Amino acid sequence: MDLCKLKDPFPSADIEWRVMQSGMKGNGDLWALVAAYVTNRAIMDRLDEVCGPAHWKNKFDPGPNGGQLCGISIKIEEEWVTKWDGSENTQIEAVKGGLSSAMKRAAVQWNIGRYLYKIDEGYAQVFLDNGGKKGAYRGVHKRKDNTKVYFTWNPPQLPAWALPKEDDGKGVAPVSEPEIKEEDKNIDQKQYKTLTAECSKHGIDPATMIKHFNVKRGSEFKVSQLDEIGKWISDNGTVEEEKTFAKNCEAYVLSAADIAKFREHFFKQAPTKGELRAINADFSTHLDAFIEAQQAGQEAAQ
Repeated sequence: MDLCKLKDPFPSADIEWRVMQSGMKGNGDLWALVAAYVTNRAIMDRLDEVCGPAHWKNKFDPGPNGGQLCGISIKIEEEWVTKWDGSENTQIEAVKGGLSSAMKRAAVQWNIGRYLYKIDEGYAQVFLDNGGKKGAYRGVHKRKDNTKVYFTWNPPQLPAWALPKEDDGKGVAPVSEPEIKEEDKNIDQKQYKTLTAECSKHGIDPATMIKHFNVKRGSEFKVSQLDEIGKWISDNGTVEEEKTFAKNCEAYVLSAADIAKFREHFFKQAPTKGELRAINADFSTHLDAFIEAQQAGQEAAQ
C-alpha cells in the first residue's frame, strides 16, 4: 500500500466547482468567483484503489457546535489510523451536505485533493439563463433587493500541473444544483418578443414596462410574471382611449394647434390609460375648462 498515491491529481471529470461569490457589474453583466473541489465518489474510489476496500473506513459524529465531524481511518499494518475534520451543515440538504463536506475535509487530512487548495479561486464564464447559450453549471445571484437572477456558467480550466498527464482539463462534472422551477426561470426571447408586440399594440413603450417592473432588461422577467405583465399592459394601454380622444377632438372641430394645447393643459407628460379615460368620459366639461383657462390667460396677458 503506497499512501503517497493518495495525493495524485484527479481527472477533471472528478472535480466539482462551486460559486464562492457572485455579483453584478455596472453594465448589468454577472460575474462569479468559483473554487474547485474533488467529489466524494472520487475520494472513495481513490481510497479503494490505494488502500483496498477492506482497509479503510469512515465515521461520522455530530460537531460540538452543530454540523458534522468525519474521521477517515486507514489500516496501516495492524493498526487503524484515523484523521478527523468537520464542517457545518449546508443550506441545501443540510445534513447530507454537511456529511459530504466533512468527509472531503477529512480526506484532505490524508492529502487527498489537498493540491486543489493551491489553486486560486477563478472567474467563471457566465451566461444569463434566458434561453440562450448554456453552461455546464447552474447558479443564482440574489440582488440587494432580494430579487434573483438565474444564470449558467462554465468553470475555468485547471492548470496542467493539477491534472493527470493524459487529461486535457476539458472534462467537467457538473455539481448537483437545486432544480429551477419552470415559473422561476427567466423568459426566453420568443416570450419577450410577444410582450413587446403587446406593448406596441396597446401604445406602450417597452422601456416603460421594464422600468415599472424594476428590471434592467426584458430578459430578466420571470415566467411567473407573464400573467401580471400582460394584465399591466392591458390596464395601461392607451391605443383605444387615444382613438376615442381623437374622435372627440374631431367632433368638436379642434385644430391641431388646439389639440396640442389641450393635451399640454391636462397632461404634463404622456397620459396613462386612466387619465385619457377620465377626459373622454366627460370631454365637453374638460373642453370648457380648457377654453376658460385659455381666455383667462389671454386676458391676463392684455
